[in-house]
Amino acid sequence: MAERMRVLVVDDEKNIRESIERYLKLEGIETVGAENGLAAKGHLSEETFHAVVMDLRMPGMTGLQLLEWLKDEGPRIPAIMISAYGEVKDAVNAMKLGAEDYIVKPFDPTELVVRLTKIIEERKTRDSLE
Repeated sequence: MAERMRVLVVDDEKNIRESIERYLKLEGIETVGAENGLAAKGHLSEETFHAVVMDLRMPGMTGLQLLEWLKDEGPRIPAIMISAYGEVKDAVNAMKLGAEDYIVKPFDPTELVVRLTKIIEERKTRDSLE
């Protein structure tokens, strides 16, 4: 049996975080929620995830700061940045820091699942070749 996907969902807006988690769970994806970058860092330091979906703008530690931490010190896992602000510079910065994808809110949850599955499979393939 294939290993169940496990995704960390990071968003300071509780209703958005929980709705993403609910949808992913309906798709058979195990989720853990974090209300900001600092909480996410704690989860990422102690638990194993296949990917992280994170909001760009959060208090305490932004999505970009969390991406930077992942790149420099954190686990090597793919990240998808989500944001209500579709600014090109934010997307460029996120991709430079290692985000695999950038999705503007509101988005179709099915699209998120498709993209998540794709980046997780690509990472598994890449890791198996190294």
